[in-house]
Amino acid sequence: LLAEIRRARGAGRSVILGLGAHVIKVGLNPVIIRLLREGWLTALALNGAGVIHDFEVAFSGQTSEGVAARLGTGEFGMARETGELLNKAVRSGARRGAGLGQSVGRLIARSRFPHKDLSLTAAAFSLGVPATVHVAIGTDTIHFHPGASGAALGQTSLRDFFLFSDVVAGLEGGGVYLNVGSAVILPEVFLKAIAFCSA
Repeated sequence: LLAEIRRARGAGRSVILGLGAHVIKVGLNPVIIRLLREGWLTALALNGAGVIHDFEVAFSGQTSEGVAARLGTGEFGMARETGELLNKAVRSGARRGAGLGQSVGRLIARSRFPHKDLSLTAAAFSLGVPATVHVAIGTDTIHFHPGASGAALGQTSLRDFFLFSDVVAGLEGGGVYLNVGSAVILPEVFLKAIAFCSA
């Protein structure tokens, strides 16, 4: 794998990391940020839960919520700041014509969050590396907050799909796509991006 990544980067081809939320939840952001800074990764793709965990790491230095313990009390997914600020970033991004990943990265990079140096989307935004977020409406806790806008979520995530398709096109001729920790959303998005690029 390392040899393939080295060969791809030497040939100027894309190396894209698609990742699910647990990669972030277990604390691997510093490793991924280093790979971004050193030029080993040319793009990131996250699912909706990934951007939630990335935000929470930047905001509070950790991200963990016991689903089983909090679901029964009606508290699961009710972190006010997560829902309010992420939905605000999504709505703002939709107004600016930006994608979801860029919108959240911009919010975090320009914030005073105490741990923003641990954010993948902020690092990508600062480095000018594409970071896309692919949501399925109803799969993420921020979707049931009052500030959620289906139109804004759909618009920004669709913009990210087309951006992702552009970076997937850069795989031709020897690029590398890594999918780590997303069993459903990102494999499907990757398949559709390949189909779109081939059309």
